[in-house]
Amino acid sequence: MEISRDESAIMKGLAILFIALHNFYHLELFGFIQENETLFDIRRSQEIFSYLLNPDGYFLCHFFSFIGWCGVPIFVFLSGYGLVKKYEKGPAFIERKVFLKYNYLKLFFLVLPGALFFIFIQLSQGNWLRAGFSLFSLTFTNPLFGCFKSLPSAAPPYWYFSLTFQLYLIYLLLNRVRYNRLLYYLFLFFLLLYLVLNPNHGIDPRWLRYIRLNSFGWLPVFITGILFARNAGRMISLSTNNLILISVAISSFFILFLTNLNYYSWVLMPFVSVVFFLSIGIIINKIKVLRIAGVYLGKLSPYIFVGHPISIYFMQLLLNSICFQKMDTPFLAFTYGCLYMTICLFISHLFKKISS
Repeated sequence: MEISRDESAIMKGLAILFIALHNFYHLELFGFIQENETLFDIRRSQEIFSYLLNPDGYFLCHFFSFIGWCGVPIFVFLSGYGLVKKYEKGPAFIERKVFLKYNYLKLFFLVLPGALFFIFIQLSQGNWLRAGFSLFSLTFTNPLFGCFKSLPSAAPPYWYFSLTFQLYLIYLLLNRVRYNRLLYYLFLFFLLLYLVLNPNHGIDPRWLRYIRLNSFGWLPVFITGILFARNAGRMISLSTNNLILISVAISSFFILFLTNLNYYSWVLMPFVSVVFFLSIGIIINKIKVLRIAGVYLGKLSPYIFVGHPISIYFMQLLLNSICFQKMDTPFLAFTYGCLYMTICLFISHLFKKISS
């Protein structure tokens, strides 16, 4: 089962939409239910299940705030999948220096406009030390040094670019590992690492957060993408069976919530997310109008990733200027969301033009 170019773009488009709306609606000033992303808090799970028993007009706001981060595993999975499709067409090994230079500069110039924006803000506020750490974050190694306050503290979503660069480095090693059984062992090892770092067993929760902000916590998903790509030809395609696809999409949507019942099932949530977005992506690809919109968002997704924290910054300025206190009606929540996405798309197109 191969993932077509359009299906991949649609998955990215949906994923970035989830991420962008999540990072907006989970702002604490709105008061929506917070997520279990870098850490697992059973109290947040209890909040969402309690809410689901008595939902109201704010369902989508709570949904994106609590679970919208599930778009992140899609980019990790597709990174592994895409690297295999790009670099493993033949027996030749990757030229390391060329690979590293190309991928570092690709990420550097992608994130640079957003980084300069926040560095300028920090300098205008007289925070020279924070601006210096933000410059250091352009090495894409800052999450490895958990003590550093850097760009992600001003624009939290930018931590993902450091994760991506780490995954590129790891792929240089995994590219030479064509013995898939070893990859299965690595998959299990890093998955079991979550059991060792379970905060419920008295382990400092900062260790769990550390691996979730670095490649160690995402290697099982990344390796899944690699294995999926290498074994795609031997997999049975279900993309022609609409009934099965719809059933998988609906069931995986509900399972996304159920994985938050406890820590152990939460560890598996990224894999459920991959199944959900893959099935939805295949369905959307069959509907022309939705396919066009999905592919459009997918191609714009790198720039939305960079641009949406800036959009959030401007929205916060707006809300502070009107002395915002709470979402009085679901319509108001929807209106702010639409305004935010409009700004986000405008900035993303601007960054795309700058990059081209």
